[in-house]
Amino acid sequence: MKKALLSFTLAAAMIAGTIAVNPVAKTTTAEAATTTQVVNYALGKDVIASSTENADYVAQNAVDGNMSTRWSSAFNDGEWFVVDLGQIRTVGSVRMYWEAAYAAEYTISWSQDNVTWYDAASRICDYYSSETSEMFYNRPVRYIKITMDRRGTVYGSSLYEFEVLGLEEVEETTTEAPTTEVPTTSQPTVTNIALNKPATASSIEGVEYDASKAFDGDMNTRWSSQFSDDQWLTVSLGKICHIEYVEFQWEAAYAAFSEVQVSFDGENWTSYRLTKSHGISDRLYVFTAGRYVRFKGVRRATPYGYSIYEMRVGGWELY
Repeated sequence: MKKALLSFTLAAAMIAGTIAVNPVAKTTTAEAATTTQVVNYALGKDVIASSTENADYVAQNAVDGNMSTRWSSAFNDGEWFVVDLGQIRTVGSVRMYWEAAYAAEYTISWSQDNVTWYDAASRICDYYSSETSEMFYNRPVRYIKITMDRRGTVYGSSLYEFEVLGLEEVEETTTEAPTTEVPTTSQPTVTNIALNKPATASSIEGVEYDASKAFDGDMNTRWSSQFSDDQWLTVSLGKICHIEYVEFQWEAAYAAFSEVQVSFDGENWTSYRLTKSHGISDRLYVFTAGRYVRFKGVRRATPYGYSIYEMRVGGWELY
C-alpha cells in the first residue's frame, strides 16, 4: 500500500513569479527561498494505547512510517490510541490507514495539556475503507486521540499508520551568481482554484444542471445527476496545484457518503473519504497536490441524485 505524498515544493511557482524591477547589477551571496511542506507531525512521536493484541502490534507501529507494521488493539469496542506531538502544532487534518480490522464508529479528540479534551470529529463508517481522514481546521493541538467506539469486525481495531498533517514553511539558503534582477516572491494565497474551470460529470438530470454549474461561483445554479448512487463530478484545474481542501455547497439532494479523489493525469486517483454528510455544506482538508479533483458519490441521502450548488477547491497553482 502506498502512502499519499507528504511533501512538495513551491520553488517552481515562486521562480515563475519572479519579476525584474529597475535592473541593477548586484551580487547576492545568500538568498533565502521559502518552500512549503506538508508535514506528518505524528511521525516517530510518543504514543500510548488502551491495549495491544500482542507484542508484535504495539502502538508505536502506527507512527513509524512503515506500512508493513501496525498497531492492533484487544478485541473490544472503546479501545483508544493517543499521540503526543511533543509541542503545540497547527493541525490541518488527521489521516488513518486501516488494516481490515477497521472501526465502524470512531471519535477523534484533541487536547493541549492531556487533561482537557475536545471532540473534533465523530464518524460512522458503514463499510470498510483502507483510508479515512478528518479535518482539524488548523487547530493548535499537542495531543490527539482516536477512540474506536464500535468495531467493524469481530477483531479489535488495527491501524497501519496514524498521520497528523499540517503545513510548514522552510527557508533554504542558496548562493547566487551576480544578477541584474531583483527577485521578489509572495506567500501563496488560498483561493478557489476550481472557479470557472472545465468540468465533466457522469450524468446530468437535465441540460440546465450541467457540470459547469458547480464551478461558476453562482449559488443560484447547480449540477444535478441522474438518480443513482454511482455518480461523479470532475474538475480540471489546468495546472498542477497545491490542494488544501475541497468544499461542497449542497442542494437538498446531498450525498450521505462520498469520496474526494485527486489525480495528476485524470486516470490514476487517490481517494480521501468524506465519511458522512448531513447536508448544507462539507469541507474536507486533503493537503495534497494534483491537477484533477473528483467528487465520487457512494450513497445518496435522498431518492434523487446528487446536487451541488458549488464545489470549491481551495489552494494555489504550483506549476
